[in-house]
Amino acid sequence: MKNPDWYFYLGATCWLILLVFAYTKYLNKLRFIIPNLIFSLVLALYGFLNFNDPSIQLKNGSAAAFLFLPIFYLVFYIILRKIYLVLFADEPLMTAPYMWSWNSGEHRKHNFPDAIFTILTVMLPLLMVYFFSGISAL
Repeated sequence: MKNPDWYFYLGATCWLILLVFAYTKYLNKLRFIIPNLIFSLVLALYGFLNFNDPSIQLKNGSAAAFLFLPIFYLVFYIILRKIYLVLFADEPLMTAPYMWSWNSGEHRKHNFPDAIFTILTVMLPLLMVYFFSGISAL
């Protein structure tokens, strides 16, 4: 793959698939986390090996940095979920921007920590990729 767009499409698509898995609570099960973690590690390794390829360099970094998006998402999701479980003794509910009511939870209402959990798990991987791709521009 020598087209930088494919690196973005592949990383973003895998990240969006992981978001869907998180919203549907598949990422709470270990049998779904392990294969996704292995696949994300393979993508990150491929991105690491091609990070300095001149044919995929962008103006401010490398397109291969987008392949790190799924592994960053999984790492942040696992860490933030464990912190949430320790602090609140309940599973975090992924909130959605199209929700009209906070009463959409399974056995409890959505609350502010659920919204913070969702925002952090979505935004931190994007910020890490932005920061990580900017390192090669230095």
